[in-house]
Amino acid sequence: MEQLRKLIDDTDREITKLFEQRMNIVKEIANYKKANGVVINNSIREQEVIEKNIALLKDKGLEPFLKEFYISLMDISKKYQMELNK
Repeated sequence: MEQLRKLIDDTDREITKLFEQRMNIVKEIANYKKANGVVINNSIREQEVIEKNIALLKDKGLEPFLKEFYISLMDISKKYQMELNK
């Protein structure tokens, strides 16, 4: 069990690093959208992101969970963009 928990901790560290990287990019996108009058919400792009990443899954049984993950991640990204554009 300890070894499995260590693997989870290692994975969580990587996820956090990638999350921060993604949010830094989201900040750049927010700046672009604000400067160019582009709306934050883009449901077509969101669906493309979900479908593209589901296609990468090896274990298709995880599809509903990955979909939920990306919906949540994009909701967080939009919330962050709105916060930055106040």
